[in-house]
Amino acid sequence: MRVKPDSTISEQNEGEALSIKNINVPIPKLDLQVNYWKHWTKVGINFNQAAFSDNWKLGGLNSYAIGGIIWHKSEFNRNNFNFTTELDLKYGKVKNEGQLAKPNNDRIFWDNKLAYKLTKSWAVYLSLTYETQFDNAYNYGKDTEGNEIINRF
Repeated sequence: MRVKPDSTISEQNEGEALSIKNINVPIPKLDLQVNYWKHWTKVGINFNQAAFSDNWKLGGLNSYAIGGIIWHKSEFNRNNFNFTTELDLKYGKVKNEGQLAKPNNDRIFWDNKLAYKLTKSWAVYLSLTYETQFDNAYNYGKDTEGNEIINRF
């Protein structure tokens, strides 16, 4: 047989009302602001070396190269406006055995886009892009004495 469970909740006399007290809970003032900007950045430095011994029959040039990159993108979104700017800087040089050092990665790229959304399906768009190089080395050759030169124009 099962034992009848105890059904008494409290030892208070029946008919007494419970008193409820109000308490004040302090709510901290949060000074939050919405930031409509997002930013991304990447930075890198690369080094490469190739060395061949005299016993290597298949040929090849000893060389070393160094390069660096900086990339940044910022984006602004608010209501129907969108602005995006991107900057990509790359520069590197390679030095082969018996030759002058030459640029192997050379770029300055800056892209800006502004858009305004007119309706769900239509938007106005404006873009401005600038692209150039750090170095102005275009033509490589040898002078009359056999020395390698860089013709910049």
